Amino acid sequence: MYLERIAKVNFGIYQKTLNQGDAVYLQAKHIINNKIDDSLTSFTNLKLKDKAKILEKGDILFVAKGDKNFAFCFEEYSMPVIPSSTFITIKIDDKSSILPKYLYYYLNLPNTIRTIKDTATGTGIKNIKKESLEKLKIPIPNFKKQVDLIYMMDLWEEEKNTTESLIEIREKRFNQIFLTAAENI
Repeated sequence: MYLERIAKVNFGIYQKTLNQGDAVYLQAKHIINNKIDDSLTSFTNLKLKDKAKILEKGDILFVAKGDKNFAFCFEEYSMPVIPSSTFITIKIDDKSSILPKYLYYYLNLPNTIRTIKDTATGTGIKNIKKESLEKLKIPIPNFKKQVDLIYMMDLWEEEKNTTESLIEIREKRFNQIFLTAAENI
């Protein structure tokens, strides 16, 4: 099924950033390891016309500008969040037919990213067109299969994060051993 039949697809908005404001102005650089960085420094003041752009739990953001294209599934944040124009927002119409996290994982599959990137325009900074995402075919398995696939991918993400943490800890340890040995010559 085409994405446009199951979700509303729109761009984020362009705003000047502020050091303080009543909403977070989310940019791609603020998403680290699939989480919003808590040391955010980009804010904006909400305007009446921007209220419809406030992210809700289960909204999907797709980084549409540049070379690092990926999807992000918004959960919650301590204050309202407005996505920048770097993102295309995907608001699922009926979350009982397709789970947001299933769509998030599907959009992040290497084959899906490649298909989307093949439609990018621009010579310098590549841009993904909204229409390209709207026309993307999304396979929608039954609810139980979606839940099972999400569970599997969540476990895989957890394993990858654990492995990366262990590598980082071991690298520090081996560097310290090397440095200590080199200094004791």
